[in-house]
Amino acid sequence: FNPIFIDSYLYENDGQRELVNVYAAVGGFDLHPNTYEVQEGRYWTAEEIGDKLGKNIFTPAFEREFKEHYSKLEALL
Repeated sequence: FNPIFIDSYLYENDGQRELVNVYAAVGGFDLHPNTYEVQEGRYWTAEEIGDKLGKNIFTPAFEREFKEHYSKLEALL
């Protein structure tokens, strides 16, 4: 597991301010998220994500990040 740094930015809204770091990891490995932070999840293909953008499935922050960074992520494959 060797994450690759993609971007860093400051996210702010009315009740929140945080530094967001975006990383990508390519390879064959098992993910074990912290269950305190993540209650459930699933894998999505880039095509599935593209089909669901703008349909209130994902957070606005995720949609913005996906659109902004997809070409960088695709180049890693």
